[in-house]
Amino acid sequence: MADAKVLCNHPNGLELRLCVPGPEGGMFPSGPAVRVNGPGPHGGEAVETMIAGDFAAQWFEQNATSPLVVGGMIRLAPKE
Repeated sequence: MADAKVLCNHPNGLELRLCVPGPEGGMFPSGPAVRVNGPGPHGGEAVETMIAGDFAAQWFEQNATSPLVVGGMIRLAPKE
C-alpha cells in the first residue's frame, strides 16, 4: 500500500504504535513506534507527516473510537 499523509493537531505530535491482544484480554503495544509531527506546544495548524499506508490503516482501525481520532486531533488527509 502507498504511503499515507496523516494530519496532526496534537501539540508536539504523537508516537503511534499498533497493539496486539494480551493473554488476559488487554491490549499491548507491539512493534516499532511511528512518530507523527504536530504543531509546537502553543498549537497552530495541523502538521502533515507521511507514514506507511498499511501501518496507518491498521492504526486508525484499532483507534477508531479514540478521543484523538473522534475529535479530529489526528486524521488521514483526503486523497488528492
